[in-house]
Amino acid sequence: MTLTQQNISAWDPVEIADGACLHGQIGPFKLWIQRSEDEWQTAIERAPQDDSLVMMKTEAKPDGATWTRWAAADDSRTLALKPLTPDRAVVARPDSPLLFPPGSDLLFFISIPIWLRLLTGQDMDSALFTEPTVILSNSWFGTPTDGTLCYSLRTTARRNRRTIRKRPHMAVCPIHIKNQAPEAVEFQRLCIHAPHLNLYQDKDRLWTSQVDVTYQGNSKTSRTHYGDAPPPASPKARLISEAREPLPKGRIQKSIDDLKSFIRM
Repeated sequence: MTLTQQNISAWDPVEIADGACLHGQIGPFKLWIQRSEDEWQTAIERAPQDDSLVMMKTEAKPDGATWTRWAAADDSRTLALKPLTPDRAVVARPDSPLLFPPGSDLLFFISIPIWLRLLTGQDMDSALFTEPTVILSNSWFGTPTDGTLCYSLRTTARRNRRTIRKRPHMAVCPIHIKNQAPEAVEFQRLCIHAPHLNLYQDKDRLWTSQVDVTYQGNSKTSRTHYGDAPPPASPKARLISEAREPLPKGRIQKSIDDLKSFIRM
């Protein structure tokens, strides 16, 4: 669904009265929050295949929900949701292998489910929880002795941004690949180091910074670069969350080993 001007305030702080119950939903992630005299109470549910966006509003306390109690750090009644990229690398598996011919310079898009952090306190510096909107299965990328624990993600790897579904819990990650090798390259799995990505928002959707890959063949140095600005596909998108693990500005990850941590051929 389209994020309207009203919806852009989904990440703005809101006030809650004592005893009131607020409810909000970002895609399949449903959240209820209640504030009492000296504690917060939260309840979470996930509804698979639900792409709804519900702004925080007062609602009756749901029956049958499992509640978690949190000691309040101060007397503030203010809270906010902060979107984040996943805390580990994501191994995206296209529905079918994607071939990059020699000399190709191509852009495609992968949708990554975001995480949500609930912040409270007068300075919004007390985090009650950080939760994924979608529970992804684990995946190991690399050899048995040298690899990375990742999340597994099925993707259509779209070439045309207009064909990407607009879902409030998914951030679109543009992947730009240059194949400078003399042979075609078949990508079956792509390992994206999500903690290096910033999150942005425009009037339609969430975006991550762009990932640029230059491949020169198995015997030559290749490069993977994580951007630190809005992606060219949405240059006016506003920054809403910095990378969990930002790379030094301008740093380019080099060497075949680094590239092999990005793709599997």
